[in-house]
Amino acid sequence: MLSQEIKQRFTEWWARENTSRPLVRLISYDPSYCTETLPDISGMGKTPEDYHMSPEFRIAAMDNFVKAYKFWCEAFPYIDLNIGPGSMATYLGSEPGFSFDTIWYNEIKAESLSDIEIHYDENAPWWVKHKELLKKAVRLSDGRYPIAIPDIQENLDILSALRGAQNLCFDLYDDPEAVKRLQKVIDDAFFRYYDTCYDIVKLSDESSVFTAFSIWGEKKTAKIQCDFSAMISCETFDEYVLPALERQCNYLDNILYHLDGKDAIRHLPSLLKIEKLNAINWTPGAGQPDAGFECWYPLYDQIIDAGKGIWIGIGDGDVDSWIDRAKKILKRYGSRGIYFLFGVPDDAGAKKIIKELHL
Repeated sequence: MLSQEIKQRFTEWWARENTSRPLVRLISYDPSYCTETLPDISGMGKTPEDYHMSPEFRIAAMDNFVKAYKFWCEAFPYIDLNIGPGSMATYLGSEPGFSFDTIWYNEIKAESLSDIEIHYDENAPWWVKHKELLKKAVRLSDGRYPIAIPDIQENLDILSALRGAQNLCFDLYDDPEAVKRLQKVIDDAFFRYYDTCYDIVKLSDESSVFTAFSIWGEKKTAKIQCDFSAMISCETFDEYVLPALERQCNYLDNILYHLDGKDAIRHLPSLLKIEKLNAINWTPGAGQPDAGFECWYPLYDQIIDAGKGIWIGIGDGDVDSWIDRAKKILKRYGSRGIYFLFGVPDDAGAKKIIKELHL
């Protein structure tokens, strides 16, 4: 489980009070860590669905992982049980598709958006199943690992999963009132789904771990997003998405926004106006240099000036280049509000990062 020291450092990071050093997630691999033969779990997780959602398999896999990997600084193990990145879509009627690499959502068949009726249903099959699997994971873990709140997701991302991204783009022009009607259902349902999941998996001190981006926080913690924002204008984002995000931020206690891809950058000024948003994760996307490179400093200048924290993933190149990029960021911004997640080095590489960054 998480140590009190790790919890304290996260609490300081959320408040941008980590002035002595950045928050760091660092995990290293070395076969010599495991002094005994790892238990054979090859008979578990054989189907794609079990691979992603079987509590027995996920916990057994983590038992093996912690024997072969070492956790440094603020890194900690936890258990994920997701129906993909947007589990709410399945609760509201999408049938998921499973592969070992990913989970996707099949669109609800309808001639038009006005033909779609969705609502919160306590007895929806995938919602019932997911709740029971979370409860089982808590029992089986028995305090060894925190069980993470699933990646429920919200607003237009869920509607895009249910309707299809291209269809939703047309809907925003052809039937905006239907979009707003269904979005309100999704926005209202988010809090019911979130609260139920939180009540199931919260730790004894009422803190929580969220499945994405390795975050822990006192009370209600979450990553929020709108990947669909890459397809819409700033005006449309401010009209449809921003109010929903503000409502979430006013309700939750610790909030990280996942800003994904260069086409989403234009919405950053609107996001930074959300007073209760704690931090931004910038994910450059495929084909782009990782978030530690200097080309992203103009984004970070805006985020820091707005008083928000930054979650920065660094993994391109070798350990020395990681250290170099991290040092440049710390020299420019200081450690306040900075969270680094590094790639997976060997033991010597992890120790070098710790030494060079004075962790």
